[in-house]
Amino acid sequence: MKKSILEIYALLVCFSFLTAGGACVVDIIDNAFNYYVPTATAYDNAMYLNNSAFCATNAIQCYSDFDESTQKGKNRFAEDIVTQHRKEVMAENVKSTQARAIVSALKSLIYLPLCALVFYFHWQVARRSREAK
Repeated sequence: MKKSILEIYALLVCFSFLTAGGACVVDIIDNAFNYYVPTATAYDNAMYLNNSAFCATNAIQCYSDFDESTQKGKNRFAEDIVTQHRKEVMAENVKSTQARAIVSALKSLIYLPLCALVFYFHWQVARRSREAK
């Protein structure tokens, strides 16, 4: 069962686009999960655990007299204000994660029909090459 070069090429293209299509489906599922349950890195989780961890990484939002040249401040906002800032930043991070998930899923949804079209075309080329023997 000797295969022609055209048939081998077409089948290789089919395989690569089938793999790319599978990756798109996985990406869509992953991003759907990230939209409904936004995941964060361990660094982000640690930063949002309490006010002192938040202020260690976002000092500019915790001190009224923050000096950027020295990266220090003396007058820290009240705990309720820092808590409010921390929750606002965390909410923005969640919204940003959800927006990135939507954009990535849309890109994959656009790429998936293209993969199917290229796969179908090359499958037909391989079939015709097989029949021509």
